[in-house]
Amino acid sequence: MPVAGATTSFDFDRVVRPDFLIRWGNVGTISGKVEGLAWRSSLLGYKNLPGSGAFSTELFVRGESEADVPLREYGLRGIYRFSFLRRWLFGELILG
Repeated sequence: MPVAGATTSFDFDRVVRPDFLIRWGNVGTISGKVEGLAWRSSLLGYKNLPGSGAFSTELFVRGESEADVPLREYGLRGIYRFSFLRRWLFGELILG
């Protein structure tokens, strides 16, 4: 049986230098499958590398507001993004 819900997101981006960007991203979902509000918040730093590659670092937290354990996951990830086969096709290596 389908469950109705709603998801809202808010992102804030700030270009620090032409090759460096900071993003604060948030998303929240209310539905019959979660207790209260299922949410995720992350802070990312993006750094362009020479050529078509980039590196980013992400610090994130995720949880549900009314759950027995409201903070479900937290962590730190490093992501290397590179052009793959074509200029517009990218691959990512993620360590976290």
